[in-house]
Amino acid sequence: MTKFFSIVITSILSGSIALACHGGEVDKGTTPQPGDKTKQYCLSDETSVCSFIWFQSHINSNTPGKFVVKVLGAELNGTDVKVDLWMDMGNGHGHGSAPVKMTEISQNTYQIEEAHFIMAGEWLVRVQFTLNGKLAKIEIPVYVSE
Repeated sequence: MTKFFSIVITSILSGSIALACHGGEVDKGTTPQPGDKTKQYCLSDETSVCSFIWFQSHINSNTPGKFVVKVLGAELNGTDVKVDLWMDMGNGHGHGSAPVKMTEISQNTYQIEEAHFIMAGEWLVRVQFTLNGKLAKIEIPVYVSE
């Protein structure tokens, strides 16, 4: 997609860091490149709570990936947020990957490193957190072509 955008998430005046992203939105079936972002994916029962990913490295099965996960519409406790990688193999089968390294870089914004997409195909980046006393999960599809 050739559409470019610039997003500033937080204000420096509020004491938070500001993040900006310049790149295209990732199309389904396209391997993400540095600067790309996914569209927003929201909770089915709380549609104002959404998440998306900014990619900081080329995503492939040969080298660990690096990206930023942002959650919108809720104030989360960073120690309660978990991010993992999952590939659904069909018929109720699937597998994950090694745990990712996650660092909270500002409110609801998480740096993900050591993301091992171990084979080509469609993966889910699962963002899990507690919302209103219940476990919530947003799944963001990521396609890996190599």
